[in-house]
Amino acid sequence: MSDDIYVKYGTQLIDHWWLTTNTAPGGVAGQAANLTLLLSKDSTTVVSNTGVTISEVNSVSRPGLYCILANPTTSFVASTGTYTGTLSWVTDPLYAAAKTYRVTSNGFPSGTTGTASFTATSGDGRVTDGTSPLANAQIYIVTSTGAPYDLLTSDVNGVWGPVFFNTDGVYTIYAYLAGYQSATGTITVSGSTATGPGDDLSMSAIASSSGMTLLSLKTYGRLQIRGNVGTAADTMLTSGINDALWDIARAHKWSWYMTDGMLTFRETYADGTLTFTQDDATVTLVGGTWPTWIATGGKILYQGIYYIVATRTSGTVVELAQPWSQGTVSGVGYVAYLNTYDLPDDCMIFGKVFPGMGWGWKPDPVSYSSLVEYMANNNYQAPNPGLYAIQNNQIVLWPAPSTTRNWPISYYRRPAQLVNNTDEADWDPLQLTVLQRAIDYQMAIRFTTVLAGTVKDCYEAYMKALQLALNNDRENAQRAGTGRGGRNATIADMRLPDAL
Repeated sequence: MSDDIYVKYGTQLIDHWWLTTNTAPGGVAGQAANLTLLLSKDSTTVVSNTGVTISEVNSVSRPGLYCILANPTTSFVASTGTYTGTLSWVTDPLYAAAKTYRVTSNGFPSGTTGTASFTATSGDGRVTDGTSPLANAQIYIVTSTGAPYDLLTSDVNGVWGPVFFNTDGVYTIYAYLAGYQSATGTITVSGSTATGPGDDLSMSAIASSSGMTLLSLKTYGRLQIRGNVGTAADTMLTSGINDALWDIARAHKWSWYMTDGMLTFRETYADGTLTFTQDDATVTLVGGTWPTWIATGGKILYQGIYYIVATRTSGTVVELAQPWSQGTVSGVGYVAYLNTYDLPDDCMIFGKVFPGMGWGWKPDPVSYSSLVEYMANNNYQAPNPGLYAIQNNQIVLWPAPSTTRNWPISYYRRPAQLVNNTDEADWDPLQLTVLQRAIDYQMAIRFTTVLAGTVKDCYEAYMKALQLALNNDRENAQRAGTGRGGRNATIADMRLPDAL
C-alpha cells in the first residue's frame, strides 16, 4: 500500500509505520535497529537516508509502532521533489511497505518543486513602499507564456519564498497590495540557478486622485477571487469592473454623471429649383448647391409633404429614401431642412434643452410617435422649435429650425470604458464603497464565490451600499419643482399643442 504525504521544504518530517506479521498481528516490538528506510527521488535517483532516524514509540503500550524523523536540514526533506520511501525489515524482507513523500515549497500540492530556488531578500525581490517593507502583498508568478506558476504572500519584512523551478526561462513577478500601484520584476532560471530582479519591488501608494485606476480596481478584484491569475482571469476582472460601473450608472440619475453639451442646429435651405422624376429616387437641384448636412437625415419639404433624403450624390443631386411616385415635375420650389441631430457619443440619458438669449422658450418633450404625427399634419419652419423627442441616439425637433444656432443641452453621460491599467474610473471617489460592492457582485457572478461571499451575499451587500450612496449623492437636497422634486411631464404624456 502506498500513501502520498506532502511535506514543506526545510521542515521536519514525522511519520509512523506499523510492523505486524501473521504470527504477531498486534505488532512486532524491538525492531527499530532492523528497520531501514530506502529512498529514491523522482523514481530514478537513489537518495541517502542521512538525517533519518527510526525509533520505537512504546514497546509496551504500542508494540510495532515506529516513528520516522527526517531532519529539516540534513535529510532528504531539505530538497524539494518526489521521494519514494520503502521501509525494509532486515529480519524478513518480505515485510516491506512503501510511501511517497512529496516535498514542496509550502507543503501542499500547489507548492513548487525544482532544482533552482529563489527567496526574496532585501534589495532582491523584497516588497516595499519605496522605503519600508510591506507585509501581506500578494506575489503572483507566471511563466514566460503567461501561465500561473505560484502565489505567495510577503511577510512583515516584505520578503517571500522560496519558489522552486525545474524549467529554464524567464518568470514574471507581479506584486499587488490594496492601496498601492502594482510592481513587477523577473526571475531568470538557468539550470540550478534562479536569479531574481536584483532590486526591491517598490510599490507606490495610490494618491486620492488615482485611487480608482483600472489597475487598483483589478488589485482589489484579484483579492476577491483569491489571487486567481492568468489571461482568462484578467479578462474577467476587467469586464467585471466595467459591468460594475454600468450597473451603478444605470441605477440612478447621479449628479456625478450630469454634464452639459452643445448642439448646432442648421438653418433651412431653399435656393434654386428641383426636378422630380416619376418612379425615380433622384432629385436634381438647379441654381443652388445641396448643403452637406442633407445626407445626415435631411428632408425635403414640397407641397406640404416631407421626403427623406438617403444620400447626397453631388452638390446638385440627392437620392431619396423612396422613389418619387408622382408625375415628373421640374423647376419647382422647395425647402430642405434638418431636424434630426446626433446626441453626444457619451449621452446615456438626455436632460434638457436650454433656450438661452436667442430662444425665448424651451421646447416641450414628447414621444417620437407623437412628434412624427405632428410633423405629418403641421409642416412648416420656425426660428425656434417647439417640440422635441429622443429617438435612438438622436434628438428630433419640430418645427425644423430655420436659422443656424448653437443650443446648450444637459444630459447624463455614461461611464467611460476602462481599457488600460492607467484609465481612471468615471465615478465619485467618495463613493468608492458602492463600486467595490458592485465589483464583488460581478466577480461572484463570474467565479461563483469570492471572499465577500456568494452571488446572493454580494448582491445584497451591493444593494445596501447602493442605497447609502443614493442618500449621499452630491446633488443638493430635494427642492420643490426642480432637482429631484416633482418631475415635469415627459415622453408621450404631454398634450400636443394646437397647430401654430
